[in-house]
Amino acid sequence: MATLLQHNVTSPSSNRKELLTGVVVLGASGAISSQSCDGFTVAKTATKTGRYTATIGKKYNTIEFASCVQELSADTAAVSGKGVVMATRNVSASGKSVDFQATITPTSGAAGADAEPADSVTLRIMIVAKRGKL
Repeated sequence: MATLLQHNVTSPSSNRKELLTGVVVLGASGAISSQSCDGFTVAKTATKTGRYTATIGKKYNTIEFASCVQELSADTAAVSGKGVVMATRNVSASGKSVDFQATITPTSGAAGADAEPADSVTLRIMIVAKRGKL
């Protein structure tokens, strides 16, 4: 279940920040089966292998921090050739969206190529968003 927490701020001139969390369940070929996200939505990025875009809601100004990790099925090994490493690709110029990229595990002989995550993987996402001054 997604949770929305508000960061306490003592100074009225400070930018308020909120911690937004969400869970995205993937199906076959990296398609999104379901999502439960508070304060943002997630979409599979068209024409990009293993890439997902999270977009914050209108009440937030910009993304300050974003992270995404994969939760593999219980007692299952990571699948060879599938994207098991999640990287934050970029925050958009507007600060309203961020891309997460799945890659295979880099080795000493090869870079981590973009790849779709394994079927039935769960993505757990955390975003710190600025909400503006009090």
